[in-house]
Amino acid sequence: MLNAHGPYNHGLWDPLIRGVSAEILENYSKLQLAEMTILDVGGYDGWILVQLQQEFGFKLAVCVEPR
Repeated sequence: MLNAHGPYNHGLWDPLIRGVSAEILENYSKLQLAEMTILDVGGYDGWILVQLQQEFGFKLAVCVEPR
């Protein structure tokens, strides 16, 4: 219920976001990323994907939580 009022900063995930962001930027420019779609399968409440979308501005960002 609390996450329905978010998004809240999940501080424990910040190092993961930095690592994933660095890996993405090693392979693609921000201009290329703006034309790409990203899919997060099993993304729980989508917080990580929101952070990546805010940083890179993907053309489309989709989070699927199969539970």
